[in-house]
Amino acid sequence: MTSTAIAPTTELALGQALTTATAEDLAELAHHTRAAATLRAYGSARREFVAWLASVGADPDEVTPAHVATYLASLDKAGAKTATILAKRAALAFHFGDPARAESVGDVLSAIRRRRADRLTQDNATGVRGNASKSKAALSEDDLRAICANPAHGLAGIRDRALLCVGYWGAFRRSELVALNLEDLDFTDAGARVRIAKSKADQMGEGRTKPIAAQRDKRICPVANLQAWLQASGIKGGAIFRGTQAGRLTAKRLTAQVVALIVKREGAKIGLNSARLGAHSLRSGFITTARRRGVADRTIRAVTLHETDRMLNHYDQGATREAEAELAAVFGA
Repeated sequence: MTSTAIAPTTELALGQALTTATAEDLAELAHHTRAAATLRAYGSARREFVAWLASVGADPDEVTPAHVATYLASLDKAGAKTATILAKRAALAFHFGDPARAESVGDVLSAIRRRRADRLTQDNATGVRGNASKSKAALSEDDLRAICANPAHGLAGIRDRALLCVGYWGAFRRSELVALNLEDLDFTDAGARVRIAKSKADQMGEGRTKPIAAQRDKRICPVANLQAWLQASGIKGGAIFRGTQAGRLTAKRLTAQVVALIVKREGAKIGLNSARLGAHSLRSGFITTARRRGVADRTIRAVTLHETDRMLNHYDQGATREAEAELAAVFGA
């Protein structure tokens, strides 16, 4: 029995010349190793570090681990958050390589984090939070119902109602919410399916689809309020959430910051502390509500697009709310 050789089909097997990549090609590829926003942040961190080097008389072309360690310690002394210091170190590792990855630099970071943890423990009795981050309060379903208790007035009011309900029941990050286009949306018998072109958890931009369930209470229903907004605005394509001016729709897409301002403003109207609210209050609120209702974590993650349950535990504020309710029932006036 004889075997038949398979003819090569690749370009190199056919004898075509391999063009050697140049330094310029490698430099261009470097721009795609991280997300654009990350590279911008890294560039800003590099400029700050170079300016600090100049202030201490150091040469940016001869960076040593001691320079990086001293810089991070200086940030610590200035009161920078732990997350900020870690992000600066990552930026310096990207730009300067080994000096920022040295063991001595890692030791300084470990010492900073350990000391801060010790201080936080010591200060706990006095209520000092040190550098612990302050998570935004979750917006409860009752909060959302109170916000939506009265009919929305005006084009902006109808838009804001839709934005809040879609953001809440779709557990959207604010960047995802304002990036939505009408073409990303499909209405279904159960509610809607929304394609997320790119998100924090999908830096390659492969896209994912999440379900949004219609609600029995039409006042807080994301589908009903979204359809009301689309009808009132006359949007036929492109950005879903846009600005208004003098009661008329503009072509300009809302910014992520506007989402946070809307949540704060509407929360303040029902007596909530606006300083504790933000766009993430919608996402955290959905997780808390869904878990309280007994929705399986795998189903919640189909909406939030988290890969694991770890972040669900972080955002779920149900235990705090339940404890508050029980304590109020037992000890309240």
